[in-house]
Amino acid sequence: MTRLTVAIKEQIVNNALKQAGIFDEKKSLRSRRVYMAEGVRVYGLGGVDALVKLEKNIKHIKSLQTGDCFKNISKSCFGTHGDFEIYNCKIGGANVCIQYNGNEGRNDYGHVDRLIKNPTPYNVNIPADHPLAVEFNAIQKVSIELKDRSNTIKSQVKGSLSQFTTIKKLIEAWPEVKELLPKTVDESKPKLPVVLVKDLNKLIGLPKGEK
Repeated sequence: MTRLTVAIKEQIVNNALKQAGIFDEKKSLRSRRVYMAEGVRVYGLGGVDALVKLEKNIKHIKSLQTGDCFKNISKSCFGTHGDFEIYNCKIGGANVCIQYNGNEGRNDYGHVDRLIKNPTPYNVNIPADHPLAVEFNAIQKVSIELKDRSNTIKSQVKGSLSQFTTIKKLIEAWPEVKELLPKTVDESKPKLPVVLVKDLNKLIGLPKGEK
């Protein structure tokens, strides 16, 4: 009889979040942030035409760095190294951190490599009624709702798992949990449920295909 270990519980919770679509929704939100960040960058640099001119100038400056007269001068003095986020950005009067890789902020590491953009504006001030501000606020709202749903699933699944010490007993009480078990776990066929798990199944989306 397989023990319901801490490691197995963590995998069940993770699989529950995946089944509920939490990870896919996080990925979608990141894509929205990446697209919005590029819009903020272009806006902060004065628009598409201004950006095109800047890029041409930067290309010219970079070409000068190959000359012998600049060989002992720090490359940073040309200001062409780019950055991974927009500093001093205000949206609707609020200070925000806009990172090009779609991270929510400086405390959101997201396990995604930093995305460098050049040129990057230093000061950006977007009014509250601008489409970029509207999109930013919409993303924030969805992000909060997603976090709340994720936390609800985590707490309820963990609470349910805490009542059992073995996989067999868990399956007897919650047959659908077999779809969330690690593939390495193999237990006998479940018996009829002895506790009500209908609401928990609905929250996660079990059985698969019945969301």
